[in-house]
Amino acid sequence: MWQQLEAAQKHPEGSGKVINALAMAASYDPNPTQFLRIQLPVTLDTCEVIEERWANWLQHDPVVAIETQAEASDDVTQAGNKPSRRSPAKES
Repeated sequence: MWQQLEAAQKHPEGSGKVINALAMAASYDPNPTQFLRIQLPVTLDTCEVIEERWANWLQHDPVVAIETQAEASDDVTQAGNKPSRRSPAKES
C-alpha cells in the first residue's frame, strides 16, 4: 500500500487519513524492526486492540496528557503550600 501511495501522481481520497495513522504508529509506538518503524496498536486481521501497544499510544493522547499535567500541577501546588525543608516556616 505504501508503495502505491508513493507512486500515485494524485493521492486517492482519504489517503491523508491513512498516512496520518501510519505516521502516528511510527511516532507513538515505533518498532525499528518494522517497515518505516510502523507498528499498529491492533491486530491486522481482526483489529483487536493490543493492550501494550495501545498504552503507548495513550501516552500521546491529548486528553490523557491534560489529565497527567493537571495531576502534576496539583502536586506542585500542594507542595508549594507545605513548609520547605530548607528554610523553616515563618511565623505570623
